[in-house]
Amino acid sequence: MFIKKDLRKIPKILDDAIECVDVADADAGDKEMKSGVPTKKRIKLQEPLQELKLGRRKQEFNGSLKILCQPTYIPKLQQLKSLNLYDCAISDCSSIGLLEACPMLEILNLGRNPISDLPQEISQLRSLKQIWLDDCSLQGDFPSALCDLPELAVLKLPNNRITKLPSSDIAKMINLRVLCMDRNLLEELPVELQQLKCLQELFVRHNQLTSLPMSLPTSLTVLHVSSNKLTNLGNVNHCFQLKTLYANGNQLEQLPMTLLDDCHQLERLVVSHNPPLTQVPASLFDDAAHTNCKIVWKPNPQLTPPQRTTQEDVEMTPATE
Repeated sequence: MFIKKDLRKIPKILDDAIECVDVADADAGDKEMKSGVPTKKRIKLQEPLQELKLGRRKQEFNGSLKILCQPTYIPKLQQLKSLNLYDCAISDCSSIGLLEACPMLEILNLGRNPISDLPQEISQLRSLKQIWLDDCSLQGDFPSALCDLPELAVLKLPNNRITKLPSSDIAKMINLRVLCMDRNLLEELPVELQQLKCLQELFVRHNQLTSLPMSLPTSLTVLHVSSNKLTNLGNVNHCFQLKTLYANGNQLEQLPMTLLDDCHQLERLVVSHNPPLTQVPASLFDDAAHTNCKIVWKPNPQLTPPQRTTQEDVEMTPATE
């Protein structure tokens, strides 16, 4: 679907926007008009800004947020809920703390910007629930300031060069439901991850993981660990609510025998492209027949499944899925 881009420059967009009027002030204006008492000209109430789509405006931003994050514009952003700054060549986020004055801001998209460091002041945006930082230039440790956002539910940081998730601080993210760390440089996941009781979807594809923590959040329904260096799945069968598990493109040597017994809600299990895998327990296919779980095991050159495997079991999955 074609979406027409707003051709106005950023200052013009904000100048044209109305200032948010306090509800009490608006009610007072209504009463004065009804009373017939001469008053000053009443403010014309319009729809305030709730969404700003400012993506792909590299020349206007000129590498920083200064054109947007100015005190004079804050009164017009009081009801802003969503801010899209995708692909604006922003590298300096040092003035982002001014958006603290936007108490309704829930969604922030900073994807595809050359951001190598997030300032601590981003933690002042306490209302944020969703953040996109995909295809940026973040490297080294996970940005600790993100752990101080109490309402954060969706966090996506794929295609960066992050090497480590925080251990103790990650437990602060008590409302996190979706965490995407695909295509980074993670070598391990902290055991403290199990403390995220609301986490439902975890994506860590294309990293350098050699093992999984002994315990993962039991709230997980979706787990993607494809294209790592895993030799086993640890205690993933303790994730009793799991519905989707992708573990293709690893070095798995065996699968938990009781996986489908424990994860009885599992609907799709993908273990293709694991060269060391030579055997899948026959009990897994028996359990799959009773639970309607789809097991995708091909191609695996060393693996010979039980003779009773049906044609439906030979579905193939790309190694990079």
